[in-house]
Amino acid sequence: MENNFANNLKHLRIQHDMTQEELGKKLDKDYSTIGKWENGTRSPVMEDVIKIAQIFNISLEQLIGDNIIYDSLKEIKKEQLDDLSALDNVLYSKKDKIDSVKNLPIEKQEIIANAVKSVLDMIDDENYND
Repeated sequence: MENNFANNLKHLRIQHDMTQEELGKKLDKDYSTIGKWENGTRSPVMEDVIKIAQIFNISLEQLIGDNIIYDSLKEIKKEQLDDLSALDNVLYSKKDKIDSVKNLPIEKQEIIANAVKSVLDMIDDENYND
């Protein structure tokens, strides 16, 4: 399966004239980690995916291009769930519902998208005020 996230990340970074080192600094990661994400040998945690989408001012859907992040969460064993962040836990436990949003009428998808955007905007505001 093609790794859309890896391809999208590399494309966005180059499009924004950014080195792996520069992106790594923005994410508090080593440049080699960015390289591993771009070549598909490692996947970031959801928190980093959200930060990347914010850096490039795009949606998560545009960034991941398919369900690779969710697919990697499927492989997590039940006993590992306690080690996940709260966000990863919600995404893992609600994956079926998240996937089913795509089947809703466009009006309902827009309501959900606006609600998620509002939450992310609150996070941006919170981070800005810190």
